[in-house]
Amino acid sequence: MDPKGKETLLALLTCRTKTKAAEQLGINRTTLYERIDRYNLGDVIEKIPERALQTLQIGSERAAEVLVDELENIRNRMEASKEILDRVGLGAPKGSSSVELKEGERSITFKVTRGE
Repeated sequence: MDPKGKETLLALLTCRTKTKAAEQLGINRTTLYERIDRYNLGDVIEKIPERALQTLQIGSERAAEVLVDELENIRNRMEASKEILDRVGLGAPKGSSSVELKEGERSITFKVTRGE
């Protein structure tokens, strides 16, 4: 595609209307439509929203999969940490929802939830 075809496509993709695209290019709408026909841009610009939607759907599916994996990893780490604390006798006492570990002046508090 020659430079005029590329600039026409760019204007069509970045402007909200064909009137605005023609204004950006410094041409009238009739000339814009002639360029659309000359460079076969009609099919290209019609398919862009569909392709964009497909890309967003694929991306959101991947993001959801990663999120589910990360949440599962966090849950597993939390369960392992709780198991370790329980085994060494540092689990939350009955009726308590937290465990405080102290070393010198430093301390850390864990909120513990017990499954029934």
